[in-house]
Amino acid sequence: MIPLFRSEAQARLLAVLFDRSREPLTMRQLAHMTTTPHPTVHREVTRLAEHGLLTITAVGRTRLVQANWDLPWAGALAELVAQTVGLPAVIGQALTNLRSVEEAYIFGSWAARYLGEPGPPPNDIDLLVIGDVDLDQVRTALKPAEKIAGVYINPTAVPRSQWTNEVDPFVATILGRPKVTVPLSTSVPSGP
Repeated sequence: MIPLFRSEAQARLLAVLFDRSREPLTMRQLAHMTTTPHPTVHREVTRLAEHGLLTITAVGRTRLVQANWDLPWAGALAELVAQTVGLPAVIGQALTNLRSVEEAYIFGSWAARYLGEPGPPPNDIDLLVIGDVDLDQVRTALKPAEKIAGVYINPTAVPRSQWTNEVDPFVATILGRPKVTVPLSTSVPSGP
């Protein structure tokens, strides 16, 4: 049996590796991008490679990991992880070129389901964008991510000054409920 989606760490690894735009990554890069301890990354990558989901290529002492795109169902798996655990990265990539976006978080029912709270599937994705942003630019940037997600992404913007005010009712509500950090930068350390 293929060990698929056996842990949150593995799901995050698959989401990163089954991104079609992604080049091969080192174990260190994977650990950084998935905020997963290096030993866990090594164990999960080894397990997934043994089952043929990933390929590992040695370049000197460095081991480069990538999705096995030769699998007949690799495209379907990529689509599945993009629509579920990979959405924070997809949204982050969509926002990367908007320099005014300082931070972003998914909140509401999508974040709650992602973090394990039971309930019905979400009808949209609530997104909090922090910074001095133009919401029309954010909405335009999010269009490709919406196609991948298959649901509307509902952005809300707050300036940094409001976000740091924990007594603000909106901020207090967001801080008190499940939220998922959206990774805005794809820059990661290099090396093994």
